[in-house]
Amino acid sequence: MPPTFTDEGLPAAIELRRAYPDIGNIFTELDLPPSDTHHRRVLAVLRLRG
Repeated sequence: MPPTFTDEGLPAAIELRRAYPDIGNIFTELDLPPSDTHHRRVLAVLRLRG
């Protein structure tokens, strides 16, 4: 069954779609390529925390 959107959820989905390129740019800047074995968001936080 396809996902359904409420009036509140649709703007959030659109904003999230706009954020994906920015998130990808952050991963690229941190030199975090796509991986099947590691979660890039976790790795980005760990790298930024230093």
